[in-house]
Amino acid sequence: MAEITQTRVDIISRANGTLISQVDGVSAQTITLSEPSVVRINGTREVVTQFQRQGDDLIVQMRDGSTVRYKNFFLDDAAGDHSELVFDDGVNPPEHALFPTAVDATDYAATTMTPTYESLDSVDPLLLADNSNISTGLMTASGVGLLGLAGVALGTSRGGGGGGGDNPAAPGTPGALTLTVNPFAGDNVLDNTEKASDQTLSGTTTNVEAGQTVTVTLGGQTYTTAVGTDGSWSVTVPSAALQALAAGTATIAVTVSNAAGTAATTTETITVEAPATQPGDPTVALAPFAGDNVLDNDEKTSDQLISGVTSNVEPGQTVTVTLGGQTYTATVGQDGSWSVTVPAVALQALAAGTATIEATVSNAAGTAATTAETITVEAPATQPGDPTVALAPFAGDNVLDNDEKTSDQLISGVTSNVEPGQTVTVTLGGQTYTATVGQDGSWSVTVPAAALQALAAGTATIEATVSNAAGTAATTAETITVEAPATQPGDPTLTVDPFAGDNVLDNAEKATDQILSGTTVNVEPGQTVTLGGQTYTTTVGQDGGWSVTVPSAALGALAAGTTTIAVSVANNAGDIATGNQDIIVEPAAGTPGSLTITQPLGGDGFINALEASQGVIVKGAFLGGTPGQQIAVNFNGVNYNGTVDGDGLWSVTMPAAAFDGVADGLKSITVSTVDANGNLVTGTADVILQATTLPAVNLDSGAISDGVLNNLDAASDQVLSGNTGITGDGQQVQIQLGGNTYNVPVNTDGSWSTTIPATDLSALPQGNNPLVVSVVDQAGKWLPR
Repeated sequence: MAEITQTRVDIISRANGTLISQVDGVSAQTITLSEPSVVRINGTREVVTQFQRQGDDLIVQMRDGSTVRYKNFFLDDAAGDHSELVFDDGVNPPEHALFPTAVDATDYAATTMTPTYESLDSVDPLLLADNSNISTGLMTASGVGLLGLAGVALGTSRGGGGGGGDNPAAPGTPGALTLTVNPFAGDNVLDNTEKASDQTLSGTTTNVEAGQTVTVTLGGQTYTTAVGTDGSWSVTVPSAALQALAAGTATIAVTVSNAAGTAATTTETITVEAPATQPGDPTVALAPFAGDNVLDNDEKTSDQLISGVTSNVEPGQTVTVTLGGQTYTATVGQDGSWSVTVPAVALQALAAGTATIEATVSNAAGTAATTAETITVEAPATQPGDPTVALAPFAGDNVLDNDEKTSDQLISGVTSNVEPGQTVTVTLGGQTYTATVGQDGSWSVTVPAAALQALAAGTATIEATVSNAAGTAATTAETITVEAPATQPGDPTLTVDPFAGDNVLDNAEKATDQILSGTTVNVEPGQTVTLGGQTYTTTVGQDGGWSVTVPSAALGALAAGTTTIAVSVANNAGDIATGNQDIIVEPAAGTPGSLTITQPLGGDGFINALEASQGVIVKGAFLGGTPGQQIAVNFNGVNYNGTVDGDGLWSVTMPAAAFDGVADGLKSITVSTVDANGNLVTGTADVILQATTLPAVNLDSGAISDGVLNNLDAASDQVLSGNTGITGDGQQVQIQLGGNTYNVPVNTDGSWSTTIPATDLSALPQGNNPLVVSVVDQAGKWLPR
């Protein structure tokens, strides 16, 4: 007989007996049945701990903790036929599971069922027509081979339940050595009753002389026996050794050699029942929530079940489950399973996006186990989430050329979770424009040609801000390129291309001259470009580009590590533009390696709460080592390891948990490794963590901040001031009143102050006028009021 892998599942058509599909039954998954089928689990019924029905679906809880859902299992076709379940381990007669017909499970509540069983000679009685030839083929090795099934071993040799090695020679070869193992304890399942007495492990050999030694290992213990005159062998495993086995799975390995020294080895995986005293660490597992870990709006309208299984936990222990800030409790059953119902009202309160289900349980000794699953929550039609705003490409491609400057241009975009009629505020080139959100969430505003022509050549930023009715704000920005007019108005700019292609100068590149190049804007052709340090000069081309050759002698003299290339240029008017490029120089052979961290960390030298919650990527370079070697990034006393790639670069992600409980302020991150010469090499970079304490928008009392502006107040300039509550450079306050925007720098002590001119105050209409004060923290995060 062919040996069938214990946990494989065959889906067989009841209509014609053909094999529809074949799946691995040990992983959590959903299998959709498109017609009445025979679901054949290639194992005994002991591999299953629980059956549930939810609607027309059969939910099978496997002993390994996984859950398999068979969709449409109980769905009758036009003839009133539905699917059937069979267990067949290839050794014992197949067993047909008969589920109670009185069970009435709704679409939303899962009901536990206990089937009865009947023995069958084959699956033929479950087929709807006379397909004996086909179905018989399904049950035999030759039939499996004709169907092209994977994971089936032919012949008399056992393959160890899918694990272990093959015999050195094929069983059918004359003189070939073979070794087989009989099912341990009769079914390869060792229950607690069987542990109480010695058990015999036996098997057979061919082409092995009588008296040769068979070596058996189980649970770290070794046993030996001799081959009998008929090729059989057996060994007794004492009860004490069986009781010492850990619950779960164990592997039996058997080896024998013939007199010529040719060896054969095979393995067998057995299941060990957990004792009532539950030795070993406890575990807890979660079944897929709502069937697929996706909670849609229809599923929110009814209660849902959270369920799972435990191991090494006594029945009656409490499982604590948290979801969406709510806590639920369940009790561990006799089979280790548990379940709890989450009411629909709690499901509807979940925010759209992702949510985490966490389950915790302790055994009687107080040892705890925890697991978690992330689920997806569909957004309701009322959009209760945070608002967002997005910009469409300006002028079609985010490039404003001189022809496009001659006519008005549209800035447009879309919002989500923002009510129609809300105002979108757009800034470009120091000018402020407003638009209104439409019924579909879209908005647009026209920028006049005169404003476009006033933009300086180079780059400009379009920023759009919107708030929902609750006052929650969203901001986005796009950088656009502005073409320089022929008359070169505006300030000059200069950019430097990556040196040596990647800003990493290795020893091979030092040996040859290298070209440094870049571009300019608003600089006349023929102007001189100067490099600092060793001074080199070149001229600007007709297209604004420039390049200069740096000789290898100068490159070889550079110190290992990080160095800066400084470049400057002036236009005819004498206005100067500068540009820098930081490069990494490989150390010379035999000298200590160079290990650096790319700065600024976080892109701006700050890590705010959002960035910390998503994890922070730390990058750098190591020159003087070998690709594949390990580097260690240390933050707050914890190491995070990475690997150097073929270009000498490395990258490590510090998870969100790295920042838990870490106080805000200046923090140091170090990286270390060993270079090719055995030297310890380190690098350090500083970053400001601002994930806990955020700036506040606090207004000092005054004629404006008290909310009432009378005619006397409006007749004179008024001071508006406040304090963010955060010290340090880099903060900014923006004030919007009456269509005017005032950008105010924040002092290092967090204080700020600006004067609103009387002309602006007198122009305010009678009635309510919104005063919007926003602060951008040192990490660039806007906080509106």
